[in-house]
Amino acid sequence: MILDKNAGFIRPELAVISAAYQAETLGAEIHRFTKVEDIVPDNDGVTIAANGKSYRVNKVIVTTGAWTARLLPKMEKEVEARRLVLTWFPAKNIAAFQPKNFPIFARMRNDFRLTGAPTLDGTMVKASNTKDPNRVPDPSQLNRDVSLEEIKEVSSAAVKELMPGLVPDPVRASVYMDGYTTDDHSMIGEIPGMHNTFLVAGFSGHGFKMAPVIGAIVADLIIDGKTKHDITHLDLNRNLVY
Repeated sequence: MILDKNAGFIRPELAVISAAYQAETLGAEIHRFTKVEDIVPDNDGVTIAANGKSYRVNKVIVTTGAWTARLLPKMEKEVEARRLVLTWFPAKNIAAFQPKNFPIFARMRNDFRLTGAPTLDGTMVKASNTKDPNRVPDPSQLNRDVSLEEIKEVSSAAVKELMPGLVPDPVRASVYMDGYTTDDHSMIGEIPGMHNTFLVAGFSGHGFKMAPVIGAIVADLIIDGKTKHDITHLDLNRNLVY
């Protein structure tokens, strides 16, 4: 068992919207509800087609997650969309699962990997089986229904055995997607054959916590063409097993 006393959690929705508003404050322009239809790079820059309009920029960073292969078909083998089912459970003693008493966690055994966080609202605890999520052939057709088998798998096989302080009947279940690579490491760098176009994707379900350092790395690459951080294991040209 490993306990990291510096570990913690962050509310993703609030963090994302806060970052967006901070970016606007610093001069960024956000095009909300805008679908990017195509990216056409050349030696001098990149042309972006979105919502029937054309935009010309010097460089582009593609951070499309599970939608990467849809926008960049050449990356279909490298970044694959997969379906995640997240679940939340009531506790027999909710006070025991408050952040001051209970850490974020990951427990691995047999055919499941149970990950979660303490209660954030005082009513339920996140505990989800995140091992080997299923492939999504078409992100636009994501199945958001949670099957009885999926509920039973996480409830009986995982929570009941590893989390006796929880009632093994979920009170919430939600379906999400992410882009996965075969080695579960992200891909960061200029896309081969696409000048001035950088890919930052394939975080395989664990990218949000790395956003600050990934942002710094990408800023280095865009501005200086290099970074002080060692990202050789994230190189787009590394050998991936399919």
